[in-house]
Amino acid sequence: MFSRNQLYKTTATLEGCPNAVTSLSFSAEARFIVATGDFGAKVWDTSNMSEVALPSKVTQREPKQPKRAFQVASWMYFSSKIHVLILGSVRGDIYLLSWSNVESAFQVFRALLPCTPGDQGSQVVAMDVFETVVTNKTGYFVTATLDGHVHLRSLTTAGTQTIFSIQLDKSFNLGPVRFGKTRDVYVFGTIGGGIMCLDRATGEIRESHTRGPVPMGTVIIGRSESLFVAGTGQDFQAYRLQDIVYRQTYTGPGRLIAPISKDIVFAEEETILVGGTDSGMAIVYNTQSGKVIQTLQYPRGGLVQSVASCTLKNTCFIAIAGSILDHPSNILIFKKHRKAPTNISGLISYPNFMKLPKTARPYIRWLIWPVIFAIFYVLTNSYFYEIKSMICAIPSIQTACTLIMFTTRPLPDEFVSPSKAHHAFTPFITAHDDGTVKVSRSSQLHEEYEPSSQFRAEYALVEALSRFHAEYVKASPQGHNDHGVESSTVSAVPRGSRASQTEVASESETIFL
Repeated sequence: MFSRNQLYKTTATLEGCPNAVTSLSFSAEARFIVATGDFGAKVWDTSNMSEVALPSKVTQREPKQPKRAFQVASWMYFSSKIHVLILGSVRGDIYLLSWSNVESAFQVFRALLPCTPGDQGSQVVAMDVFETVVTNKTGYFVTATLDGHVHLRSLTTAGTQTIFSIQLDKSFNLGPVRFGKTRDVYVFGTIGGGIMCLDRATGEIRESHTRGPVPMGTVIIGRSESLFVAGTGQDFQAYRLQDIVYRQTYTGPGRLIAPISKDIVFAEEETILVGGTDSGMAIVYNTQSGKVIQTLQYPRGGLVQSVASCTLKNTCFIAIAGSILDHPSNILIFKKHRKAPTNISGLISYPNFMKLPKTARPYIRWLIWPVIFAIFYVLTNSYFYEIKSMICAIPSIQTACTLIMFTTRPLPDEFVSPSKAHHAFTPFITAHDDGTVKVSRSSQLHEEYEPSSQFRAEYALVEALSRFHAEYVKASPQGHNDHGVESSTVSAVPRGSRASQTEVASESETIFL
């Protein structure tokens, strides 16, 4: 069961369509919504839900006038903040309207006449745009007509240009057309399960299959082209696009009144599907499981074959409309607030099998640093106090560099291999305000003692201090340091000699640095 904040709620009801709605479409960022049918086209501004005036060329002045009855509509939005509405008529006309912010109205800036004027076979039955938001200043849209023609055109703010125009065999029964992610065009047959892929530059047939569902009145393709979903009238079937392999069925209410296939659209980053029905409602499905999440009721009942969706960062919109011929139709807009997808620090790189509860996620980062400090303490516990004493005893960077130079030199073999008797030295180093460093060493005799890395490091430190002081005394005139105080003599004992193990074991010495 889903909570209330996960469901769509009615936010507006738009009136004014005197007949069945054949298509619904949101513009970029859900700024406008358009409805088309035998009555022509109507556009509403969703910011205040008011109807926007359209040019007389696209409004009906006589009932069911073919050139002003529109079957399909699509939107484009250019980076120059221009909304473009593309309308395809029953006669075959294509009108391109642009929104004027100055006049707050749409204007026709391009009209494409049908290939064969006066022929009803040129009716525009399907349309698709490559990008709703145009990123490279050139948009692309494809149209299909009843006589089997497929037209691919480019669109800029200066006008349109035809890339290719081909006619398929009439036995194909051309229906929906959709762009692939590489701008190749997929065409679907209404009957027979035919699917073709047309080259984006020439229109040549690159692939052809006959294993699609029957019929296919409407089709949508996922952004990754991993699957497509086709409306068959009673339900919606998903297939893998690469090899036309059946995946699953999104079951409808089972009631079929009109043979016209119902619209279906993706929403919320393709995690849900919205499909129309003949039972006075639209159905919201979970894309992966195929389960019904919610039903969106149409108060007047009957056919609800036109649906649209628009997903924004924090809001999702779904629109449905009545599709009963010769009856006024309303448009219902449903809205749902949602949290924008967040990138939680430290969780984005976790493996998939780590399913952490949302309530625990904010506390994960507070556990990271204590764990790091605990590991560091365990590793350095035996050297902690010695390291602290060494740091306190170093009065200058020069002395530190000297200690590093001496203590990193390798030890002789007799301090690596075990022997009968070794002296273990534990230095205690303290610094005084008068510039002296006092080193106290205690010596104990251990039988069968195995020298450890700690022993070797301590011995190397004592020997380094002794060598440093001996060299300093040799360099100073008359055995005096820079402070004018006579330095005590510390013998420089050769490393590794037996004498060094006993002579350096005196009680204490004071070294002037």
